[in-house]
Amino acid sequence: MNFQVRFRPTFSWLRIPAIVLVVAIGAITTVDNTVLRVVIGVPSALALGIFLIPIVFSTICRIPALVVNADGVRLPLMRVHLSWTDIARVRQASDAHGNILLIVPSDPQAVLQQARPWLRAEGRAGIARYGTPIAVMSANLDRTFDEIQEAVARFRPTSQDGGGVR
Repeated sequence: MNFQVRFRPTFSWLRIPAIVLVVAIGAITTVDNTVLRVVIGVPSALALGIFLIPIVFSTICRIPALVVNADGVRLPLMRVHLSWTDIARVRQASDAHGNILLIVPSDPQAVLQQARPWLRAEGRAGIARYGTPIAVMSANLDRTFDEIQEAVARFRPTSQDGGGVR
């Protein structure tokens, strides 16, 4: 049996694509120059895609953001799968953005290679900031950290050093 966590879009997450959409529609409908419409439209479409793809996949297509089971931890939206032997520890941290779940792999560079290409820069920033490429914000999840901690403790083999979430 899997423990699944889905992405839950929050107002702060949704306001960015909403602003991009309003600005793009306003600019495209008022500009007569075709080249300028393309210059505004293409980056706007890319920005909308970057913010809306996780929302669509996780909430509408029901693809989980995080899966914990006997095999380890999967992050399907990131395209990362870690067996329990690949995970050094799971811990929590806090910063200006709120609480963050940190999954610390034994080999962070291998995780970066697994991750989708457009998420690798964010993974490198996570390594610099938190010491791991996998940092999950609590505000965007449909499960609490306590529930995730319980799942990690339940599924992680007891022979692993360090056990569950710290």
